[in-house]
Amino acid sequence: MSAILHILVWEWINIALECTATIGVRLPRFPLAVAGVNLVTHPMLMLLLSIWGREPRVVLPLEAAVVVAEWAMLCALYRGRAEEVPLPRASRPRPDNARPTGRFLFAVSLLMNATSYGTGLLLDFTSH
Repeated sequence: MSAILHILVWEWINIALECTATIGVRLPRFPLAVAGVNLVTHPMLMLLLSIWGREPRVVLPLEAAVVVAEWAMLCALYRGRAEEVPLPRASRPRPDNARPTGRFLFAVSLLMNATSYGTGLLLDFTSH
């Protein structure tokens, strides 16, 4: 039972970290999108890491796959594609029909995962 509780607690911490890292993203229901994509990818990542181990040669390709998977899900949710109009600068008003670009959503996915991965490394480092 304690293993399940540990997984649930880490999942909520991870969602909180990723939502905090992307707090400046102004997209409709973005915290829900972050939680949703995280609830799809993070349990699978944890399962694969428990099977294959946590060596860098295993972790880094899996984390890269998570970045790509979450980016694809965010693009599907927000219909973001690289050829669409980029987000306007802060100095201009945002048109109602402006959608995030694929590049922007990739950067967001990378930031989300770098934050949670870096925090995990820091926690692991401080626990030894």
